[in-house]
Amino acid sequence: MTGTHARSSQPAGGARALLGTAAAALLVASVVAATVAGRGRSPAHRPVHRPGRGTPPSQTAEPANSEVPLPTGLTGRLLAPEDFGGYYRPAPATAPADLNSSRCLRAIAGAGHPAEQASTYLAVGNAGGVPAVLEAVDVHRTPAAAAAGWSAAAKSLRHCLTLRADLAGEGRITTRLAAVPPATLGLQEVGRHVELRRGTFEASGLLESLEIAVVSAGDRLLVVVELDRVPPVPGSAIYDNFGSAVVTAYGKLA
Repeated sequence: MTGTHARSSQPAGGARALLGTAAAALLVASVVAATVAGRGRSPAHRPVHRPGRGTPPSQTAEPANSEVPLPTGLTGRLLAPEDFGGYYRPAPATAPADLNSSRCLRAIAGAGHPAEQASTYLAVGNAGGVPAVLEAVDVHRTPAAAAAGWSAAAKSLRHCLTLRADLAGEGRITTRLAAVPPATLGLQEVGRHVELRRGTFEASGLLESLEIAVVSAGDRLLVVVELDRVPPVPGSAIYDNFGSAVVTAYGKLA
């Protein structure tokens, strides 16, 4: 009986050995298959690590092009809502069309073939609200080029006796322009190269004003246009700010 039991246990032991070998082979095959699948997987389908709130900052750095950069350079130095106490809303996309809608403004902004240009439009309420400010800045390569640009822009403004323009929802504006002494707006601090004009027009049965300043600021030429009510609303912080808008714009470019 003992010999018979010993003989019957040998096949069972051999079967266990074969099962162990088969299991090891399956494990190796699965590892190889996973490795091959990982190599063949496209980058778009590979797991992406999403850093959590507790991940150290050194591990959460995003690529440099993953964030919208803050305004820098010339664009970042244009007038902004915070310069007016937050009452204005920016609509910079309308500025180029506003400038191109008027032969006078087109000749002023861009005089002297500047190397760089930037513009913006700010209005109270929506893009067609009043008051509103249109700003354009030209940068010239040299002071001499800037001086030539200023002379050309000032000459164009002096010759613009009647201005016609479409300014951000106001419809077609037509106004006769008259010279304004810089001292009346407190603009002595921006230098002696300042040219000012002012005119009035009617819009939706209301009398409004249009004021233009052309200022030389080093290698830059500054153009500021403001639309306002006539007369300004008494005691309001958002009306009758043309002089301060020009001074602020000039200071941001200094």
